[in-house]
Amino acid sequence: MKGDLTENERIAIPEGAARLIALLTSSGFEAYAVGGCVRDALLGREPNDWDITTSALPGQVVSILSASGIRVIADSGLKHGTVTAILKDGKSAEGYEITTFRTEGTYSDGRHPDEVTFVRDLASDLCRRDLTINAMAANDGEIVDPFGGRRDLELGIIRAVGDPEKRFREDALRILRAARFAAQLGFEIEENTLAAMRSLAPLAAKVSAERRRDELDKLLAGRYCVSVVERLCDVLGVSLGVPGAAESFPEAARESLPTDDEDVMFALYFGDRSPQAAEALKLSNRRQKAIRAMVEMRRSGVPASREDVLRSMRRYGDDAERALFYCSLSGDARASTTAGLVRRYREDGECFELSSLAITGGDLVSLGLCGEEIGAALEAALEAVICRRAKNERNSLIQYLIHHPEI
Repeated sequence: MKGDLTENERIAIPEGAARLIALLTSSGFEAYAVGGCVRDALLGREPNDWDITTSALPGQVVSILSASGIRVIADSGLKHGTVTAILKDGKSAEGYEITTFRTEGTYSDGRHPDEVTFVRDLASDLCRRDLTINAMAANDGEIVDPFGGRRDLELGIIRAVGDPEKRFREDALRILRAARFAAQLGFEIEENTLAAMRSLAPLAAKVSAERRRDELDKLLAGRYCVSVVERLCDVLGVSLGVPGAAESFPEAARESLPTDDEDVMFALYFGDRSPQAAEALKLSNRRQKAIRAMVEMRRSGVPASREDVLRSMRRYGDDAERALFYCSLSGDARASTTAGLVRRYREDGECFELSSLAITGGDLVSLGLCGEEIGAALEAALEAVICRRAKNERNSLIQYLIHHPEI
C-alpha cells in the first residue's frame, strides 16, 4: 500500500508548537517539529503529539521559555536533553517535549544509550532515529528529510535509517515498532530491514515485558494487523517471547479490523496460549481475567439453555458479553444469539449472583446455620432460583432451604 501524502512541501504546525519553535529560532537557535508528527502530518493525519528538536542546550531552552512565562519541566529527561514545555489554553494545558540535537553512544542494555552527546547538526540527530519515515523534521519553511522518509511514505515502505542491524542492536524494541508501523499503515517492510528483524528477533525478547506488550497492543490495533501477523508470525513469536497463532484470526478480519477491544484482539492472536501469554507479557490482572474468560468459554462451549447462560453470567460477570463476542469471531455461530439472551436477562433483572438473592447470611444465621454452612446454603439458594425451583423471594427461599436440610 502506498502512502496518501499531502501535496505541499510544508506542513501546518499547530499554534502551540509553532510558538515554541518561533521563540527558539528568534533567540538564534534552530528548532523543528520532528518524528511522528511530521510523518502523520504528511499523511494528512492528526498527530497525537508535536515533539520539537533544537540546537539549543537544555539549559538554554529552559531560560528562553521561562523568560516568556512558559512553565518548563526539566526532571528525569534532562540528562538525555529533553525538557517539557507546558502551554496553557484557558483551563487546559498541553505538554511539548523539546530535545536538544544529540548523538548517542552504545546501548549496553539494548534499550537506552549509555551516554548522549549534544550536537549542533540536525542531520546527526536524525540519523540516530529508527525508521526513515520517523526521521524527518519540519518548521514553517521547510521539511528536512535526509534519509528519504517522504519517498518511503509515498512508496509505502518501512525502512530502517542507515544500517538496520545497527539500529536494531541499539534498541531491539525497534523490531516490534517496525512491525507495528506496518500494521498501522499497511506498508511493506524493506528487504534488508526485514532480514535484520528476523536475524535479531531474539534480542527483542530481552526487552521488558511491559514494553513488548505495549507494542503488541498498538500492532493489534492497526488496521492491517492481520496481514502483518500472517507475514511476520515468526518474527513476532520470537520477539514477543510467546508464539502467536495467526490462524486464529477470523476470515472476516482479512478485510478489516474486527474490533477495537484490545483483549479480544490479544486472545484472537494467541488463541489457546492467551492466558500464558497474558501472564508472560504482564498484562494487568483485570485484562488477564477477561482473556481467561474468553478462552475458557470457547473451550467449554457457548451456553445455550437459560440456566447455563445465567451460570455463565455469574462466572464471568461483566466479561460474559466480551467472551461471547470473542467466541463469535472465533466461528461459533451460537454466540451472537446467546449474547442477546445475556442482554435481555440483565435488562429483566434476572437473579444470577449472590448479591441479588432476596436472603442474606443473616437470615441463615436465624435458621441455625453458621460458618461454611451459610455459604453452601446461599449457593444452593441461587441455584434453586436459576433453575426455577424457588422464587427469589425471602420466604420462598427460606422454606426451600428448610425443606432441603441436606444442602
